[in-house]
Amino acid sequence: MANQTRYSFLLRLAQTPQTNDPHLAKSLLPIHMSIHQLAQQLDQYVGRFLEYPADYSQLGVSNLNSIGLNRFYAKASAAIPAGALVYFIPDGSGSVKAALATATATTTFAQGISLAAVASGDWGEYILSDTLLETSGLTPGSIYYLSETPGELTLTAPTKIQVAGFAISATQFFVHLVSGGGSSGSSSSAGGQFDMDCGDAFGASVDFTYDGGGA
Repeated sequence: MANQTRYSFLLRLAQTPQTNDPHLAKSLLPIHMSIHQLAQQLDQYVGRFLEYPADYSQLGVSNLNSIGLNRFYAKASAAIPAGALVYFIPDGSGSVKAALATATATTTFAQGISLAAVASGDWGEYILSDTLLETSGLTPGSIYYLSETPGELTLTAPTKIQVAGFAISATQFFVHLVSGGGSSGSSSSAGGQFDMDCGDAFGASVDFTYDGGGA
């Protein structure tokens, strides 16, 4: 594994003691190492640790954390843009690979979202759900759905409905993948409600209503 110093916060501590005194450096080194290990473990515990792309292939499912952000590493079956909704399909070797999700069928509903652009066949990093992402061009307060256009969000509910999350602001999107919203052509499309358990992000459970025909 590569040497990891990519924390989600500014630690302001060098990897090794910055002193020309060899005796002092020897004494301080265990303290530096312990603080860095504590910082890394804290970020890993809450799912905020930023792994190096070169290490994605060594992580995979084993890096999933049951608390906080669920980061998942898999190969891409095709080119995947940054911020695209994805689902996972068998890769033929006992694991899965990522593909662009689409609302054309319930079997291709989204299971995660990409954090960066991934070339076909390369390893990428994905978050499975329940996280706050920075983006742009959102309509604050609106619920977004998985689109029939692969990987994309839409404000208009398609025939097969999967809620993808909602916009907290024009630049903040809370990802919360909810299936089973019904079809816009069925009797359930007249309206409905889903419960969004925001967990640690907001410390509350919130009810949202959709009309089944658009945002």
